Amino acid sequence: MNLTDNIAQHIIDVHAGINWTDVNIKNTVQNITYSEASTHTDASANSIAALLHHITFYNEVVLKRINGNDPAINAANGFDVNLPAKSLLTP
Repeated sequence: MNLTDNIAQHIIDVHAGINWTDVNIKNTVQNITYSEASTHTDASANSIAALLHHITFYNEVVLKRINGNDPAINAANGFDVNLPAKSLLTP
């Protein structure tokens, strides 16, 4: 398996399969509500939604680099998430 295939499989496993953490993102967040995902606590300045946005941001950076681009990474470092209004997320 080449490097690109290894990276792709790693990302798939982290999101939906078996990986070194024994959990995956899909199963971990499937029953979390919008309210829970957007909550900030004293334990962390980041919400679940912000962390998921950060993971997506870096997956996009990796994809661009695989395709030969060198994307600029701003000071927010992928944590510049603006959560949509709850009404936009519900049908």
